[in-house]
Amino acid sequence: MAYITEFQVTGRLDFPVDMLRYDSCYPTRTEDALAIVRCRRCDRPEKGSPLPVITLSTWHLTKNVTGLESARWSSFGWHIVEHSIHTRKV
Repeated sequence: MAYITEFQVTGRLDFPVDMLRYDSCYPTRTEDALAIVRCRRCDRPEKGSPLPVITLSTWHLTKNVTGLESARWSSFGWHIVEHSIHTRKV
């Protein structure tokens, strides 16, 4: 039995690609992968404009996801969106 957890991150600085490896996650949809590319090319939103929201997924074998590093995301100027973490059985 396996589980998948989806969660959203948002931020204004360059997207911290290494966090994908660190949290063992990946972009959920093609649109999320394209948003990461835009955020890596310094196409940053201007102040006052909406922040990008990127949905990520991670697979795990236990019901409770472990290892989402909120403090580490924050250190890169990105944050896990509160109440966006959803786990389901696959």
